[in-house]
Amino acid sequence: MCTIDGLNSELKHQALELNETRELHKIFEKKCEVLIKQLTETNAELNTNKRVMIGYTQTQEEKEEKIERLTADLRTTKLRAEELHLAHGTLKIHHTKLQDTISSLQVTYDETVDKLHKMNKARHDLETKLTDEIERNRSLTDIVRLKEDSILKRQQELEEMDRKLIDLERSLEQLELKKQGVER
Repeated sequence: MCTIDGLNSELKHQALELNETRELHKIFEKKCEVLIKQLTETNAELNTNKRVMIGYTQTQEEKEEKIERLTADLRTTKLRAEELHLAHGTLKIHHTKLQDTISSLQVTYDETVDKLHKMNKARHDLETKLTDEIERNRSLTDIVRLKEDSILKRQQELEEMDRKLIDLERSLEQLELKKQGVER
């Protein structure tokens, strides 16, 4: 009996151990399932994080490229700004010179306009005098024409009288010839 009791005791002990092992096995399986589930979730989270990191890396690279491009643009813009600043300074100097030239030309212009006004006034006065002289010459020309007409008429009258005189002298000669012819 002692062996049976020992074996029974061993069997109980083994059965308890088996039950404990089964319980431990179930606990282990539950923990494994929980851990597998956590591992799956962690892997999914890791993959998501990898995608986010890849996207972040790409975004970071794009940002760095954009920063480099903008830096180059900034350098170019600064150089252009310096060129434009120099050109602006040159244009300001040129503008000042042009303003001075305009001022001197304005003085010359005003003097020329004043001279032109004086010349126009003198021309107007001369035109007025010339018009008066032309009118006087016309009236004198009319008088001369009248006198010439009068002289022409008198010349014609004188020529007519000269012809009559010549005719009378011929007649007189003829009469004297007849008178001499009759006296003879």
